[in-house]
Amino acid sequence: SGSIDIDEFVKGCLKLRGVARSVDVALAGYQLQWVIRRLEKFTTFSIAQFQYLHDSLEIQAGKIDSQPVVTRPALGSEL
Repeated sequence: SGSIDIDEFVKGCLKLRGVARSVDVALAGYQLQWVIRRLEKFTTFSIAQFQYLHDSLEIQAGKIDSQPVVTRPALGSEL
């Protein structure tokens, strides 16, 4: 007849809600993994920058007798 009763309609809506909730949880998990990867890259980049700064300050303070070649990491290379 092309019509459904109210109970079928509500049950269908609740099933969709469950599916939608599962999709939301999966999307949140994906986004969290993306943020974690970006944070790991940023952390690696920051550590390299702090090491560069530390080495540069030690060279300026004369604490290192022979000056090693200190290269500064490129901003875009780690992010």
